[in-house]
Amino acid sequence: MTPRPARAVAALAALLWAALAGSGDADAQAPSPGAVAPRAAATSIVAGDEFVYLTRPGDTLIGLSRRLLVQPGRWPELQRRNSIADPRRIPRGSPIRIPYEWLRLSLQTAKVVERVGKVLVDGREVATGATIAAGASIETGADGSLTLEFADGSTLVLQPSSRLRLETLRRVEGAAAEESVLQLERGKVETRVQPRGAMGRFEIRTPAAVSAVRGTEFRAGFRDDGGATTETLSGTVGVAAAGADVAVRGGFGTRAERGRPPAPPVPLLPAPALDSLPAINDVATLRWAFAAVPGAAAYRHQLARDAQFRALVGEAVTQAPEAEFAGLADGHYWLRSRAIDPASIEGLDAVREIEQRR
Repeated sequence: MTPRPARAVAALAALLWAALAGSGDADAQAPSPGAVAPRAAATSIVAGDEFVYLTRPGDTLIGLSRRLLVQPGRWPELQRRNSIADPRRIPRGSPIRIPYEWLRLSLQTAKVVERVGKVLVDGREVATGATIAAGASIETGADGSLTLEFADGSTLVLQPSSRLRLETLRRVEGAAAEESVLQLERGKVETRVQPRGAMGRFEIRTPAAVSAVRGTEFRAGFRDDGGATTETLSGTVGVAAAGADVAVRGGFGTRAERGRPPAPPVPLLPAPALDSLPAINDVATLRWAFAAVPGAAAYRHQLARDAQFRALVGEAVTQAPEAEFAGLADGHYWLRSRAIDPASIEGLDAVREIEQRR
């Protein structure tokens, strides 16, 4: 069962609204006087069967109904549902709640832009360039990784030994609102979410917590011990669990256990120093060591053929500040290492470009 009661999600949405408004997000405007308070508004798309449109200057109820509804003539019902006094003059930022079944919706897909090693979609191998629809389950092997691109240009890298289900991929026509809801059942993902303003949603759910964003770069993980981690690299991520929520800004991370609220965000551990690595490796094994990062319990190392780390060709987790990748073919690689704290929150990346030449 998804750990996302409507009350907790409304609070999480309001938290994101406040955090983004405080950071200068042009679309995260507070409602004008007389409108419903932001806490009740949520972020445009909320739990249950209602979409929430946040009005803009010049919006009228009849005009909105023509843009958004399958049956525009239902605007009087919309007026009654939302207790709108004047359908021609609606304060800016007012939340208009609309049942999903009334909306003009289009289904979206995600595209496979990179695939390495063993990757199964609903139990079958998938090729680069394939499109995946909502409802599909994706699983990577120990040597596998997959990069998905969504309709709005957002990307997600599913790391090795992970399982992800695409719950919802759809667009609210007439509102420029993309909705992507993903269930991370095991492992780790890394995302770059395009800014979605006040009317869009990108959520990663785990059995322990929900991470919701409008536009940012972050990682989310769900471990075998039942802990869910969120690490924000830029922007702000709202994390909700057990009826509580926190805003996790860039450079911070949090962890949530099943049935418990998210821990207060903590600074991400600094990146390891990889300055001693040569630009050219002329032996079969790429081996390196570095100074221990204070506070680190372990380290994650990844090797890729691209600077964006969409095509992972190696991954290792070590307890000591050292690692190696053996049997590398000649070519150009990018290596990154990061420290992991005792709560399994992963720190900032150190990245080096390596030429393998034997």
